[in-house]
Parts: sequence; C-alpha cells; structure tokens
Amino acid sequence: MISAQLLLKVDSRLKQITNFQSNFGGLDIILIGDLRQLPPVCSTSIYKQPKQTIVGPILWQNLKFYELNEVMRQANQQFSSFLTKIRNGEQLDGMEIILIESRFCTVEEAEARCPQGIRLFNTNDSVNEYNNKILNAYVDRITSTAKDEYIGCTSQEHETFIRLKLHKMSLIDTNGLPYQTVYVKNIYNMITTNIDATDGLVNGAVGKLVHVETNDEGLVKRIWLEFPDLPQIGGN
Repeated sequence: MISAQLLLKVDSRLKQITNFQSNFGGLDIILIGDLRQLPPVCSTSIYKQPKQTIVGPILWQNLKFYELNEVMRQANQQFSSFLTKIRNGEQLDGMEIILIESRFCTVEEAEARCPQGIRLFNTNDSVNEYNNKILNAYVDRITSTAKDEYIGCTSQEHETFIRLKLHKMSLIDTNGLPYQTVYVKNIYNMITTNIDATDGLVNGAVGKLVHVETNDEGLVKRIWLEFPDLPQIGGN
C-alpha cells in the first residue's frame, strides 16, 4: 500500500505539471489496491493525515471508493470464503479450522519436501534467527562486520554511548544495513534495498552468491550474485 506521504507527493507533482491547484492538478486518477494489505513501512497509511502536516484535508477523503467483491486470485470458493473471514477478523468454524490445520507441516517435513524454498515469518527476529541457523551450519562461511564511524563525539564515554545505541537499532532504523553479514557461497540471497532499479537490483531480487571479493586486509570488498532465472539482472 502506498503511504499518505507518497500520495501527497503525487498530488504536489501533478499540481506543478498542470499549474492547477485543485487536488491532483484537476486530473482524474485511478488507484487500485487492497485496503487489507500490510501498512507502509515507517510511514502513514493512505487514509490518515501525513506526518508532515498537522491540519488540512486528507487527500484520501476526496476519492470515490468502489469495492470489488469478486475474489479473482483464489478459484476454490470454500477456501476463498474463509480466507476472507480471516482477513475480516471473523471466527472460523470447526470444519474451517480442520481444513486450515490440514495444510500445516512440521519444520522437518518442510526441510525434506522443499529444502530450497523461501520461508515466510511474521517478525524480523524470526527471520534473523532462521537465517543465522542456516548460515552458521556452514564451516566455510565468511563474516563481514560493519565499520562504523562516529562523528561529533565529545568524549570517549559519548562515543561508547553512541556505539551501544547504534548496535541496538533495528534493520529498519539502519536502512537495512546489519552490523554483521554472513556470506556462504552457493546460497541464495535476497536483496532488501533498492540499489539500481534500471538494472533490476531491487528489493526482493533473489540471486545465488558465487564469489566473495576481499581486499588486501581480507575484508569483504564486493560480492557477486548470479540470477539464473533472470539473467538480465545486473547486466549493466
């Protein structure tokens, strides 16, 4: 879902282009989406007041809402109906719970059936725990530690305080840059930050680590990823 801030930027830009101060520069716009998607990360939902404004109209309130009721992504009507109930926060009946639980499998079964499959978790801590478990099982792993620089510290105690505060920050606060990164060759890695959209190096791209380049001090300088399913990625 786009944020209220992004919608405000679209509105501002269209006003600049058309030189017309009505909402969205007086143009007709169509927004298509799912209101039950996860909210935008570190931002405000589209139907709320943007963070940088205190008062004023909410752009969302000037849009006409048309609800599409037919589910297109799930053909099985029974399965679709109780997925909708879950989305609406409604209680499932006994048969629906049994059907959902029939889809469950143990960690051991998942490892046997699909060892290379992508795992989905509901918290970042669970993601990090699973990734570290897999990577630490390899003996030939390479660990790269961030080299942080502290500017403006007035004393050693001040620098220590800043360092401890930095190490407690989440990946969201550090723009996806971890304190330590573990590399293992032939393991698939997902890019979590947009690097170059024109070259396909964007958030969500998955590639296999084929080479780790180091400098004279043995520190990681560059990593090489191969994208066998989308060879055009990284072609530039």
